[in-house]
Amino acid sequence: MISLNPGAAFGTGSHETTRLCIGQLRRYVGGGERVLDIGTGSGILGIAALLSGARRVFATDLDEACVEAVQENLQLNGIDPEDFRLVIGNILTDEEVRDAAGEGIYDLVTANILAPVIISLVESGTAARCLKPGGLFICSGIIDEKEAGVLEAFEKSGEFEVVELGADGEWRSVTALRR
Repeated sequence: MISLNPGAAFGTGSHETTRLCIGQLRRYVGGGERVLDIGTGSGILGIAALLSGARRVFATDLDEACVEAVQENLQLNGIDPEDFRLVIGNILTDEEVRDAAGEGIYDLVTANILAPVIISLVESGTAARCLKPGGLFICSGIIDEKEAGVLEAFEKSGEFEVVELGADGEWRSVTALRR
């Protein structure tokens, strides 16, 4: 159970895409993982990962409004702020954010954002660059009609093998293994 106040940030936990991602995090977090949460919003996915046993979360978001929401939600869930680092900026375009995130250190990357952004994360190599070989990219925010484009990006990248697809209503999730 996650206590949450989204404030002005995205992420209440009730949306299908959030449920899809949390389900995958619960399935794949075994304990001690380092997680990158791209587009953290309220921090719900990073918090779910930590409550499931992840060791540390590095989170990014474009919106300054999420800072206060994340801080409040960490406190509500008894999470040490040292275990959840938040940086505001675009990991796709901001070199400082990419440098702060690091390369090849994450066991899991999660992103509950729009399909075009997920495609950009895959096509640019950003998601693969952040993951350890054998790490997982768990993503949602994919409306059913955009799923084929996301799957095509994963296939064309040559960096990933799709290991699981999820669906909840018209929304889809993809879990892909970094080769």
